[in-house]
Amino acid sequence: MTAFMVIAVVMLMVSMTRRIRRVRYQAQVSTPEQDSPEQDGPGATDAAPGIAGAPHAGGLTAR
Repeated sequence: MTAFMVIAVVMLMVSMTRRIRRVRYQAQVSTPEQDSPEQDGPGATDAAPGIAGAPHAGGLTAR
């Protein structure tokens, strides 16, 4: 029974490693396509406008 559990865990680890590598590769491939200037049309805005340049409450900045 112990040998069966060890084999099952090793097979799951190998499968998980393959899936994680596949997801990372797909993320690397899809990132340059999203950043291309061709997709940004005139008047394109950021995903969350106003957050990066929003004034802090009371003019205080976090340190």
